[in-house]
Amino acid sequence: MSAGGHEVGAASRLGWWSGPTLPVMAGAAAFMFWGAGYYTVFDDEAFSTQRYVLPAGELIRALWRGVEPDPPLYYLLEHYWVTLAGVRPVALRGPSIVFFVIALPIVRRAAFEWYGPRAANIAVVLCGLHPLHLFFGFAARWYALAFLWTAMLLWLTARVGRYPLRRGLLAAWTLVAIAACYTNYFAVGMVAVLWLWGLLRAEQTRRRWLASLIILIVAFGAWAPPFARHVTTFPRLASGWSEYGATAGRTAAALLAGNLASPSAWYCWIGLVVFAVAMLVLALADIRRHSAPGSLALAALVSSVAGLVMIDKYTMLFSGAVLLVAAGTIARPRRGAWRQVRTAGLTGLTFGWAACGMNWAMESGWSSLRWLDPFKAVVRENIHADLFVATHPSVRYYYGCMDPSDWYGRVTPEHWRERAERVLPPIEAAVQVAAAARHGPAALPRRVCVIQASEPRGYEGDWRELEAVLSEAYAAPKESRHLSDPDAAIKDRLDPQYRHPPERIVVRVYSRAE
Repeated sequence: MSAGGHEVGAASRLGWWSGPTLPVMAGAAAFMFWGAGYYTVFDDEAFSTQRYVLPAGELIRALWRGVEPDPPLYYLLEHYWVTLAGVRPVALRGPSIVFFVIALPIVRRAAFEWYGPRAANIAVVLCGLHPLHLFFGFAARWYALAFLWTAMLLWLTARVGRYPLRRGLLAAWTLVAIAACYTNYFAVGMVAVLWLWGLLRAEQTRRRWLASLIILIVAFGAWAPPFARHVTTFPRLASGWSEYGATAGRTAAALLAGNLASPSAWYCWIGLVVFAVAMLVLALADIRRHSAPGSLALAALVSSVAGLVMIDKYTMLFSGAVLLVAAGTIARPRRGAWRQVRTAGLTGLTFGWAACGMNWAMESGWSSLRWLDPFKAVVRENIHADLFVATHPSVRYYYGCMDPSDWYGRVTPEHWRERAERVLPPIEAAVQVAAAARHGPAALPRRVCVIQASEPRGYEGDWRELEAVLSEAYAAPKESRHLSDPDAAIKDRLDPQYRHPPERIVVRVYSRAE
């Protein structure tokens, strides 16, 4: 018997590429490569690009100091990749697409090990078509790599449970666990959950599991200081239960619809809520069957909500485990009322994701508009300005990519860094303009392009100082606003640390009087 309780002999009947695997992989890859070029490189991707283009040693030192709250594995992979391929969007996002696509057959094998062949086919379809995965799977950050490690750990955990005396399986599990820990700090807790599950289930191999733990501690010990510093930054206590509820709500929304259903898109949520309730009822009625995948998903969810850190982008850490449980729940034979509950849930999912597909096609009703922000068009329109002022990382990213002498050629990390550094934050731009004004109007930059977008609160004073300096040296600017956000007020309440403007991008162009 396997860890999931089905017959071992069925393993030979489940090929790696049989069933829906290859069509789903091909469809996901096609969408992602298209989306990588079509959709905006959003703030976190653009911010991390500033690390990818650094020399390797400088990159590691920056992460060690905590410039970003992540270990270095994905950053180093991206660093060596962009050195070869450049930093334009499709090239930048290429590794993530590969990681996600090769994870799909592993998800299928993991679902087979825990639940059997029918669940395996269901799991690969759910994971390959999920709106969360289709978008964040191509993002130029560690999300797809973490999804891959989670799938491999769930697969190998079941394999070790089935064949405990095969030394190579636990060795492979340990190597993947080390890689996961060096990909994201949350993976440390997820690895701990699966290790504890394996230890408790082991009978003859507990010494090996203990040896695996020692190897993990030693291997990750090199990165222990920044990990310890990061852990001390959370959990932080909420000022009220509403903050925990908002975090849990954002996580649940991402698990169901990714970014394709806003709070006001009720036509999506009716079906998706029915699906969620049906799956929860069916899973709780058979809770022991879900052991490791369920424990992993629950531990990640509870810890992330308790620490108030889980947002839609991080949900791919454990979405694979959640969808494995859903696949196992759907695949289990049902009779009577239980079968009707499953039918209602699948009907809800079908209508909910169809409504999300309608939102995708119409580019409306999204919970986050980050993919649609027209930074590329705004930067290109104003690329010849003498001074660019912005705090949003995507402005810096697209300005670094856009060389007026070569719009489409490969952009090396060195060339990107040289150009991106020309985009100044407001306080530096104010100092520069004020210094130029002291030498007379002719010394002022001919055109100053100021781009404001969603940003952490706290920059208001810097922007006011810049505006005061510019108003003294220039006439009233030409202003344009781009991409209205009807849910801006709701987002300000749910995430008060950020400023969510009613129009996503505001551009002001100041021209010097000749």
